[in-house]
Amino acid sequence: MHIFFDESGDYAFPVDRFDCYVQAAVICPESALAAVEAFVCDRCAAWDLKELHAHRLSAGQLHEVAQFLADTPIELCAQLTDTVLTTPEVIHSCRLDQAAAYQRSIGNYRRSGGSDPDVIANLQAQIKKAGLASQIPDGEFVQATLLVDGAVQAIQRALYAYGADDWREAFREFRFIIDGKLSGKKSAGEKYLSAMIVDLIAVPSRHRFDYRPGWSDDPVHPWGRFCSDGKLQLDPLFEHGLQFEPSHEQPGLQLADAVAFIVRSAVVTPSDDIMRSYQLLSRRLADRKGACFMVARLPAGTRDALPLRRYQAIANAAPRDELGGPER
Repeated sequence: MHIFFDESGDYAFPVDRFDCYVQAAVICPESALAAVEAFVCDRCAAWDLKELHAHRLSAGQLHEVAQFLADTPIELCAQLTDTVLTTPEVIHSCRLDQAAAYQRSIGNYRRSGGSDPDVIANLQAQIKKAGLASQIPDGEFVQATLLVDGAVQAIQRALYAYGADDWREAFREFRFIIDGKLSGKKSAGEKYLSAMIVDLIAVPSRHRFDYRPGWSDDPVHPWGRFCSDGKLQLDPLFEHGLQFEPSHEQPGLQLADAVAFIVRSAVVTPSDDIMRSYQLLSRRLADRKGACFMVARLPAGTRDALPLRRYQAIANAAPRDELGGPER
């Protein structure tokens, strides 16, 4: 299973105007990779482009991309936050909370008898990264922190959407591929995300995936290799780590860019053309309850529901069928 992540918006969180930011996931079993690659290659050739950058595509081209996504057996997820839900004060508070959590981890480690200097040095480094904007810019910190829940959302969608036996082989391994910010190396936020994602997903409140009970029956479903004694093992699930790749080398990232751009545009610039493309995407965005995206908040953020009214027009689509696959 390949899961591609990209974002739309600069995550600058201005205080003088409203803005919205979206991280999108394209969930693609190996059997669909060839179709994804062929479509992107064909459209780049037809439109004389080196790669598909959503913000450079015409309304008609975006609609064509959305039509392909709607008609192909892949799944989409979107995560959304904005300048009302995520203010500079909220970001600052969350950073201090995460730094304090790492400080507590050092104390717990020492009280349990731990004394490895490398472990302590790593935790101390995480304290600085979490707490100081000079170490990781606020925008990268928010993206990294929220992508943890975005990864959980995408994994759960894969378990739900590809539950039928026809998709067993798709669960032999997971690949998490993210649009890299820098060429040839990881950014500060990407290093932070790589270091913390497994530990944060292991928190019980996040670590509750629903999958078919029958997958443990003989013959054991390939998902079984990620489980031990009925508990999910995250290390083998993330055995390949997070792959930060250039978008021009990954057609799946180019499609994730289009999804994020269309979803964000449906919020900030909802033209008739954008809404037609969004309606196509809603076929693949909608979960089993019909929700088309997850509203993401930092742990220190407001729980007030009033700011969410602005999303009601695009929040839902027709509820999805029960487990059995994305063909519909």
